[in-house]
Amino acid sequence: MEKIDFNENLLKKIKAHDGMIHLVLIATKPDIIKQAPLVLELKKRGEFVLVVHSGQHYDWNLSGGLEEEFSIHPDINLNIKGLLYEQQSQIIGRLGFVLSEIKKIGKQVIPYIYGDTTTAVAGGIASFANLIGSAHVEAGLRTMSPPKEFIMSLLGNFNVGNFFEDLKETSLWKKGSYEPYPEQFDTRAAAPSAGVHFAPTRINSENLLDEGYANERVFVVGNPVSDAINLIKKQIEESNIFEKYPILAEGGVIRFCVHRRENITSYHRFMAIFESMTELIHEGRTILFISLGATEKALEVYKL
Repeated sequence: MEKIDFNENLLKKIKAHDGMIHLVLIATKPDIIKQAPLVLELKKRGEFVLVVHSGQHYDWNLSGGLEEEFSIHPDINLNIKGLLYEQQSQIIGRLGFVLSEIKKIGKQVIPYIYGDTTTAVAGGIASFANLIGSAHVEAGLRTMSPPKEFIMSLLGNFNVGNFFEDLKETSLWKKGSYEPYPEQFDTRAAAPSAGVHFAPTRINSENLLDEGYANERVFVVGNPVSDAINLIKKQIEESNIFEKYPILAEGGVIRFCVHRRENITSYHRFMAIFESMTELIHEGRTILFISLGATEKALEVYKL
């Protein structure tokens, strides 16, 4: 196993710090967006923050550009690569080593894992194996499936207001689905490693309480994506996005981002989305199609 070597200056800083080490783990594009406000707020309060990037998303579009936008600079990169099981094992080993080294020099550390990523579950295991309780941010995400009647009602006289009210009626929904894969497994498997669970909404906290997690360890804190939006709003005047893409300024754009494994690996699901998008284009609607590696692979495999 490749070990992660601490930068000598970083290790000196950790040794010299008397208080808690806040280790914020980032991994994917959404991770960076949602963990950025946490990193910035901790630093604003004068806390010692150690940003560790697992390397799960590693290219500039999904990682580097966002780090630059939020001025988040990882102190350590675990540089994971490979298939899903290889990534998980590398994170457990490499982050486990980092946490072990911090413990060896007598420092207390709180690892912050995020949501439902491969890095969240593996980071939680690495923490648990070191007898460290992680802080699970965006905890309690559980897939809930609506009844068939609810889905079929969308084909009738659709009313957005009524639909929104129906969505809030949680008694209509059933828990238990393990889709999306592997995210739904990740968030459930990360939960037992957590010392504290930061749930975005009341429903998320109820999921955790129903599963037996202690009430005093579950906190409803909102979703930091709201904080990220507020941070970026302050930069709107400096943005040149409409100059780069004038068509966006016209509005009415419909955004498609198709990358979930169960959608891209199923021909029938992918085609249902693809054909819906095609119909909208034929209607004259403007589509913003997000091109990701997995999406491009699906287009290639299905010869589209």
